[in-house]
Amino acid sequence: MSEAEGLQASLPQLQEGGTNLAVEYLWANREGDPRATVYGILQRLLEEEAENDALQLVLSPESAQRAIEDGNVAMLIGLEGAHGLGVNQWRATLFDLRRRGVAVISLTWSFSNQFAGSFGDGGGGLTEDGRTLLGYARDIGMMVDVSNGSHETITQTCRDSPVPVIASYSNARSIHDHPRNLTDDEIRCIAATGGVIGLTLHQPFLGGEGDMEQVVQHANHIAELVGRQHVAIGSGFDGMINPATGLESADKMQALWRKFRASGWLSEEVDGVRGENYFRAWSEVHEWPNREQ
Repeated sequence: MSEAEGLQASLPQLQEGGTNLAVEYLWANREGDPRATVYGILQRLLEEEAENDALQLVLSPESAQRAIEDGNVAMLIGLEGAHGLGVNQWRATLFDLRRRGVAVISLTWSFSNQFAGSFGDGGGGLTEDGRTLLGYARDIGMMVDVSNGSHETITQTCRDSPVPVIASYSNARSIHDHPRNLTDDEIRCIAATGGVIGLTLHQPFLGGEGDMEQVVQHANHIAELVGRQHVAIGSGFDGMINPATGLESADKMQALWRKFRASGWLSEEVDGVRGENYFRAWSEVHEWPNREQ
């Protein structure tokens, strides 16, 4: 993250593009020992954070705000796919990762697991372990991410959720008919929780010309369905993506915000997409364990 060479969202690129909160996901393939892989990536991230004065791991919205006010890039950590928790000791792993700073968990990647079904293999919905995981996540203030989930996983997770649910990097299927994109019903379900949809810049999920204009089209569709307060950005940089034309790396993000403004979005609404909408959802999840019973 600290060196620009070969990366799309290195620390210098984030700084140049005006990004001050970055979500770094821990991802492990299903082969081998996913849990060990997750811990290895986490250790490398923590070591990098310790070596960079301008990068600060944040555990709460309040600590993120302080880091930003100090001129640093705040780093939030997520887990990409609950399979990374392991099989037998997943409860202890979940609590340990939260203690170490992991604040977001996506239920699946492109394959189903013991917790939930994925869009990638036609999986079903939440399993018994998956429903238990949702309860634990709420109780420890961890955001739940439904990107990559099957239709059943997404709707079951959102249904009656007392806290916001997010889709960290997903687009609108009505704009581009790709199975990885969200249907209108799924978008409405996420928004009903107070959650946000983070637009991904991956060209195969954007469709059309795969450019900034197409990103705004997805945003406009989501906004027309549920309101601009539910639109965020989840670029997918350094996640093996083919980025939108003109947005090849994080240092170019200011061009996207200009495109939003030119398309009729007010400056405060663009600020919402840039991070304030995500911040609101995160704050509500973070405060849930402290609510009055």
